[in-house]
Amino acid sequence: MEEIIYLLSLILIVLGLIGSFVPVIPGPFVSFLGMVLTYSFTALPIGSNMMWIIGALMAIAMAGDYILQIVGVKKLGGGKKAIRGTLIG
Repeated sequence: MEEIIYLLSLILIVLGLIGSFVPVIPGPFVSFLGMVLTYSFTALPIGSNMMWIIGALMAIAMAGDYILQIVGVKKLGGGKKAIRGTLIG
């Protein structure tokens, strides 16, 4: 059973790495889901402190992604509608 969990976790982590280059897939979040799957259902010695640190880094990466998009649109002269479109897209 653990082999299936490891395989699913590996697929999620690789999909998250692909998501770092493909804008449709939220890369850090999908990779974090793979880590949570491994942490929750296997006997690997991953501490809860490490999971909190990885979760915080994932949140910073996701927030940075949105913030940098807003900054880029403002810098190039986009208005409020352009910023909202950037956040939706």
